Amino acid sequence: MDRKEVFVLLSRVSRISAWLLIPIVGLYIISGYSMVGKYPFNEIMKLDVANWLHLNMDIPLVILFVLHAGIECLLRVKKFLE
Repeated sequence: MDRKEVFVLLSRVSRISAWLLIPIVGLYIISGYSMVGKYPFNEIMKLDVANWLHLNMDIPLVILFVLHAGIECLLRVKKFLE
C-alpha cells in the first residue's frame, strides 16, 4: 500500500466518521434538551431514554470527533506542504 492509497483510505474514514457524527450530535442535542425540558423535546423523548442516551453517547461522540478532526488536520497539513 503506497502513500496515495493510505491518504485515500484516510479520506474515506474521515467522510464516514463525519456522516456518523451528524446523527450522534443531533441525538446528543435532542436528549440534552429533553432532559432539561426545554422546548418541546421532552415530548419527543422520555426522560429515562434521554438520560441514558446523553450519558452513553459521549464516548462515541468524542472518539468520532477526534478521529475526524485528526484525519482532516493531517490531510490539510499534507495538502499545505505539497
